[in-house]
Amino acid sequence: MAAFAVTVAAVPTLAAPSAAFADEEAPIKAGATLVARGDCELSKVTITRGSKVEVTTVAGDKANIVLPDGHVLARIPIKRLRYFFEVAR
Repeated sequence: MAAFAVTVAAVPTLAAPSAAFADEEAPIKAGATLVARGDCELSKVTITRGSKVEVTTVAGDKANIVLPDGHVLARIPIKRLRYFFEVAR
């Protein structure tokens, strides 16, 4: 039988995303422009990747947004906006 030697090298680990990472994102506030990360559906409206919407009001953990055609989507959870959109800089 042949003997095998195994060498284990230290491999740096990548830290999992944390709450601190979320704090680095730009805040969603009234007047902010959001850009869709991909195709998504909010309140039965399909928004395509790259489309821009504007935040009109923020109340607690919900926001109202205006679509490019002028329609307003009311009371969209901020968490959902963070998932589908990024703040334009």
